[in-house]
Amino acid sequence: MLEIKTNPFDELLAEALRAGPGSAAWREAVAQLGTVTEAADEYQALLSARENLESGKPYRSVRAGAGFTRKVMDGLDHQDTGRASRGIPTAPIIAVLAVIGIICALGWLGIHLVPRPESGHGGLSELANTYFSTQIAEATFDGSIPASWRQIGGLPLEFHDGLRPGAAGQSPGGGVVLATPLPADEPFAFEAQLRIAHSSDALVAQVFVSSTGDFSQDRATSSHELLWTCRGKAQEVVLDGRVLPITSPPLHDGSTVQVRILMNLTRAIVEVDGQRLWAGPYDLGADPRWLGVRFIRSGSARSGGIELRSAKVFKR
Repeated sequence: MLEIKTNPFDELLAEALRAGPGSAAWREAVAQLGTVTEAADEYQALLSARENLESGKPYRSVRAGAGFTRKVMDGLDHQDTGRASRGIPTAPIIAVLAVIGIICALGWLGIHLVPRPESGHGGLSELANTYFSTQIAEATFDGSIPASWRQIGGLPLEFHDGLRPGAAGQSPGGGVVLATPLPADEPFAFEAQLRIAHSSDALVAQVFVSSTGDFSQDRATSSHELLWTCRGKAQEVVLDGRVLPITSPPLHDGSTVQVRILMNLTRAIVEVDGQRLWAGPYDLGADPRWLGVRFIRSGSARSGGIELRSAKVFKR
C-alpha cells in the first residue's frame, strides 16, 4: 500500500463541519482560522477554508510519505511474483519438448538410415575396394601339381592343359590346395578359372576357403569352409554346410567362368565373372586359411566335363 499524507487542518475542517457549531472541533477550527466573531461568519469561514483546500490553495498539502519510491518498487515486484505464482508458462515447455522430439528423431534416423562403419578388421566396402596387387601363388596345372600346391582326397586327377577329375573309383572326391595356408587377419583374393565343357548333376566343382588343413580322404572336404559350388548349371555359395541365399544366372556349357573370393578376418565376398553373388560376415575363427579347388563325383562312371584352368592368390 502507498502512504499519502494529508494536511491535519483539512481533517479538522471536515470534522468541524460534521460536528456542527459549538463542538470542540468547531471551536478549534475557528481558532486556527483567526479573527471570526459571529456564528454565521464562523460557518462561512469554515466553508471557504474547506473550498480553498479542495481547490488546491496553499491550505492543502498532500505529499508522498517517506520511502515512497521504494514502496512503489516493492509493490510492483510483489505484483509480478503473485502473477507468476498463479501458473507456469506453457509456451517455453512446449518449445523445449519440441526441440527434444526433433533431436530424438534425428538420432533415430542416424542410427537406422546412415551407413555406419563395419567393425572387425575392415568392412565390406573396404574389402571390395582393396587393390590386391601382389601375386603370391599361381598354378596352370599342365603336366603336374606345382610345388606350392598339394593334392587332397582320393579321386584321381588328370593334369594336362588344366586340371580335371578322372573316374571316381573308391573315392568320389579329390582336388588341390595351397600347400602353405594364409594368416586369417591378412586380406587376400583367391581366383580360380574353370571351363564347363559339359555340365552334369553327377559332377560338382568347388572353389573353397577352409580354416583347417585336415581334409577327408574320400571327399576331400573339411569341417569349416566357405565355398562356391557348381552342380550342373546351378551355382551356390555354402558356409559350413549351409546354403546361402543368392540370385545368379545359370551357367552354360562351353563357357569359362572366373570365380573370385575376397576375404579378411570377418568379411567375405564371392564373385563370378565380376558379378557379386554373396557378401557378408562369416565365422571361420582365427585359424589360418587353406585355399583350394576340388571335384566330387556322385558315380563311378566318368560323366560331365569341368576343368580347372588356373588358380591364383593375391595379397595387398
